[in-house]
Amino acid sequence: MAIWATLLPTQSMTQTNEAATSTTVASDPYGRISPRGTVDGYLKAMREADLEKAALFLDTSDLSAADATRSAMRLKQLLDDGGYFFLTDEISSSPEGNLSDEMSADLEEVGALQSGRIQVPLTLQRVAKTDGRFIWLFSQATIAELPALHQIARESLLNKILPDDLKSYHVLTVPIGHWLAMVLVALIGAALGRLLAKALLRAITWVLASKLAGGAPLDVGSILTPLGVVIAVMLYREVVILIGVQVVARGATDWIAVTILWLAVAVLCLKLVDLVADVLRSALQPDQHRSSLAALILLRKMVKAIILAVLTVQVLEILGFDVTTTIAALGIGGLALALGAQKTVENLVGSVNVVADRPVEVGDFCKFGDISGTVEDIGIRSTKIRTPARTIVTVPNGTFASMQIENYAVRDQFLFNPKLSLRCDTSAEQVQRIISDIRSKLATSNNISTGARVNLIALTRTSLDVEIFCYVKAVDYVAFLTAQEKLIFFLLETVSASGSTFAFPPQRVQMSSHTGPQGTVA
Repeated sequence: MAIWATLLPTQSMTQTNEAATSTTVASDPYGRISPRGTVDGYLKAMREADLEKAALFLDTSDLSAADATRSAMRLKQLLDDGGYFFLTDEISSSPEGNLSDEMSADLEEVGALQSGRIQVPLTLQRVAKTDGRFIWLFSQATIAELPALHQIARESLLNKILPDDLKSYHVLTVPIGHWLAMVLVALIGAALGRLLAKALLRAITWVLASKLAGGAPLDVGSILTPLGVVIAVMLYREVVILIGVQVVARGATDWIAVTILWLAVAVLCLKLVDLVADVLRSALQPDQHRSSLAALILLRKMVKAIILAVLTVQVLEILGFDVTTTIAALGIGGLALALGAQKTVENLVGSVNVVADRPVEVGDFCKFGDISGTVEDIGIRSTKIRTPARTIVTVPNGTFASMQIENYAVRDQFLFNPKLSLRCDTSAEQVQRIISDIRSKLATSNNISTGARVNLIALTRTSLDVEIFCYVKAVDYVAFLTAQEKLIFFLLETVSASGSTFAFPPQRVQMSSHTGPQGTVA
C-alpha cells in the first residue's frame, strides 16, 4: 500500500505535467517538450515495460527499430547499475531548457552514466521535427557511449545479495526486493542522520563555547530534527544509487525525497535564523541598543519571508510548474498587481524608514496624532502601540512613518517650570528670602542642571509671581516625578518658613434681598 501511495501521485503528476505542457506550447503526445518531460516520459515507459515507447525518447534517427529498443534497454540497465538522474528540481521543465548553464542552448545535462570507474554525462538534445515542433531526446553522443559502457558493466550490489524470491516478484516492473531495500535504506538513513546531526551539533557547540563565553547558552536542540532529516535524505539519495536500486523505483519516489529535503532545509534555515537572532539579542543591552533590537526583529521577519518564498518556488518547481514562465506571465498584469499592492509596498518601505530613521524604538513611550503609548512591536507591515488604557493600537508603517512623532523616551532632562503666586501683602524682604533659598537649593542639588533661574516676574492686583525654570536630571519619567515631588515639598516649606502664603484667586459673593409672602425680608 505504501508503494502504491508513492507511485500514484507520481503518475498523476506526470500526466498533469504533460497536459500543462501541451497547453503552453505545441503539443507532443509523449510530453517531450521539456527536459523534465522527456525524463519523466522515459521512466514512465520503462515502468510500463514498453521498450518501443521508451525508444521514442532517444535520438535514434540513424538506428534500426531493433537497435533503438536495445539502446533504450541498455540505458535503463546502466541507470540501474550506478547511473542517475539529477534531482527533480534540477531538471528544467521549460521548453527552452536551462539557458543559464554552460552548455549550448540545444543541449541539457540531466544526469550521468557510470560503469566501473568510467562516468559519462547523460545529456538531452533539442531536436526539430518535420512539422516544426521541437522536442528533447537523449542525445546521439550519449547513445554512442552505451555499447562500450554496457560491456564493462557489472551486476549491482543489490542484485547480488537479494534472494531469488525477492527478485522474481515484480511491482511495476521493479523487483519487490528493490522496493523493500528503499524502505530499509530510508529507515537506516533516518537513524544515521539523527546520530550524525547530534555529533555535528555537539562539535559546533564545543567550537563556539569559547566564542559565547559569558553569554546565553547556545540552544541547538531546535535544529536537531531538520538537520537530521537533511542528512538522512542525502544519505538515502546516495545509497540507493550506490547499491543499485533500479532507476524506475528511484524515479517514482525522487520527487517525494526532494520535497522532504526542501521542507527540511527551509525549517532548518528558519530555526537557524531564530537561533542567530537570539544569540545577537542576548549580546545587546536593551537600554543602549534599542535601535539594533528593532532592526534585528525586522530583519528576522524579512529573512523568514524570503526563505518561505524560496521554498514556495522550489515546491512549485518540484510539482512540475514552470515558475520562470509563470513569473514572466505576471508581467502582463504587472501594473494591476503594482496598484493592488501599493499599500503593501508603502508599508514595507515605511517599516524600513522607521527602523532606519529611528524616530521610535521598541519600548519607547511616544505620541503621534491624538494617540500615545509604548511601542511594543515594529513589524513588516505595521507598528503596535500599547496605550495607557492597556489596549493595542495597530498603525500601518506607511502612515506611521509620515506622521509627526513625539518620543518621550529619549529625554535626557525634564523641565520643571512652576510659578509661585504669593499674596500681595508679602514684604520685599520675604520675597527676597524665598528667591534666595530656592536659588541656593537648585544650585547645590546634584539632579538639577546648571543654568537654573528663579525670578520675580510679575506684580499683579492679586499676587506676586515668582517663576522657577530648571531642568531635572532623571533616567525616566518615574524618577522625574519623584524628584519633582521633593522640590514641591521644598517650595511649600520655604514659603511657609518665610511667613508668607500663597495667593488664591478672589471670590465674589453677591447678596440679594426680596420680600417674602408675609412681608418679611429675606
